[in-house]
Amino acid sequence: MRPHPYLDPPTAAMIRLTEQRLRLMFNEPSEYHALSAKGLSFHHRPNSSETLKLSESGYFSLELFEALICGGESYKTGPLNFIWQRLVAARIVLPAFGHMPGAFVDHAVDTSTLLEHLRGDTLQNLFAPPAALADRYSDALLAIEVLKDGEPYRGNGFIAHAPSPMSLRVASSSLAIA
Repeated sequence: MRPHPYLDPPTAAMIRLTEQRLRLMFNEPSEYHALSAKGLSFHHRPNSSETLKLSESGYFSLELFEALICGGESYKTGPLNFIWQRLVAARIVLPAFGHMPGAFVDHAVDTSTLLEHLRGDTLQNLFAPPAALADRYSDALLAIEVLKDGEPYRGNGFIAHAPSPMSLRVASSSLAIA
C-alpha cells in the first residue's frame, strides 16, 4: 500500500519547495518571474513572454506552475500534479475562463487566500491527511468537561490566538450538549 503523498519524501520536499517559490510572488516578484521564465525556457514553451506578462496580472496555469517549481531543472510530475490538485481544491488556484484550448493561462491565483495561508503557516495543511493535522496541532487541542443540569459532558476544544491574544474555542456539537 502506498503512503499518503504527504509522507512520500520526494512529495514532501516538493511541497516545501512550492511554499518557498509561492512566497516569492509576494516577497521577491522579480525572482518569481525569473524562475518562471527559466522554467518556461527549459520546457521550450511557445509564447512564454505572453504567459509571463499575463502572470503579472495574477493569471496562472499548470504549465506556469511547473515552470516556477522546476526553475529550469528537472522535476517529478507526480508530486507536482498532487500539489496542483490540492491548490485547485483549496481554491487558491481558480479556473479563470473555462475551457480554452491553447490558452497561455487558464487559471488565476487568489492572492489574498494564498497570502493568508503563507502568513498563517497553514499552506502545508492543504497537503496533509487529517492525522497529520491532529499531530501538528496536538499542543492546542484539549479535553473539556462541562456540567449541564448536573450531568457531565466531555468533548474537545482548541486554543486560538485570534481575535483576542488567547481564547478557547469549543463547538457545542463537540460536547454533545442538546
